Amino acid sequence: MSLKRSRSSPPSMSALTEHNAELVTNISKNESTPYTDSFGTELAQIHVARGNRMKIFHVYKKKLCDKIPHFNHLFEGGHDLFVKLPDTSPPTFDVLIEWIYTDRLRGIEIVKVNDSDCKIFSMSWDPIQLYILAEKLLLPGLMDRAMEVVRKIDRSEDFYYNQEALKLIYVRTSEGSNIRQYVTKRAAYAVRNYGESSSLSTTDLLSAMENKDFARDYLEVSRNWNLKDPRKGPGCQFHAHWKDEECPAQKYMDEGKITIRKPENSVEKTKPSPKKPKVSPGSQQ
Repeated sequence: MSLKRSRSSPPSMSALTEHNAELVTNISKNESTPYTDSFGTELAQIHVARGNRMKIFHVYKKKLCDKIPHFNHLFEGGHDLFVKLPDTSPPTFDVLIEWIYTDRLRGIEIVKVNDSDCKIFSMSWDPIQLYILAEKLLLPGLMDRAMEVVRKIDRSEDFYYNQEALKLIYVRTSEGSNIRQYVTKRAAYAVRNYGESSSLSTTDLLSAMENKDFARDYLEVSRNWNLKDPRKGPGCQFHAHWKDEECPAQKYMDEGKITIRKPENSVEKTKPSPKKPKVSPGSQQ
């Protein structure tokens, strides 16, 4: 059976071009691009610095202000769309930017090194620092989600907060902050149930109490004889939402997935650590 080539001539390129141009024109009139349109066109510059670490982030202003209304106030009266955020580490703000565009909190990589005295940890980003930033930017929903990541890490790695971490958290937050309430209950529970092995000795505790706000909160919490482990159970007591309001963090409980690894070219010691592991929030960033 033979096949014959059709004798009819193909349409000319000019005809194809004319037809496609008309089709594209019709589509462009009817279709919208809501996602990219939601970004707007203006780029804002956010100058982020903590210590000697500094970075300028370029973010779509409309997207930024839609997600974080507090930035409308920060830009008010400004003509160059430039804002400074002091005492904010670039890694923490990078996590915030990812949340702005994706509404998700990335996973956390934890690197462990064992020495003869204690376990040393470093984290790819610190959820306590994100909580402090969210509190500063008036983002209660993000505060609740960051709080659950903090509790998840503390449960997984048995973290405790040393005196420097406690004082740092109190310096960077205000009275009534839920993160203060959480770390204070964590410290009181650890001292009551684990004593010196909690990595918060009597001397360390006295050092932390140089911050009068912490001293007051700690003594008040310690009066509760039925003090429970704040890492466990529902976390709504540490959340910003109202008691009769649905917890916004519940549908994001899978955020902040933890990945543990050892540093490259390291040899882990076999001697068991006599102390509980500890981390100072913000010391890694």
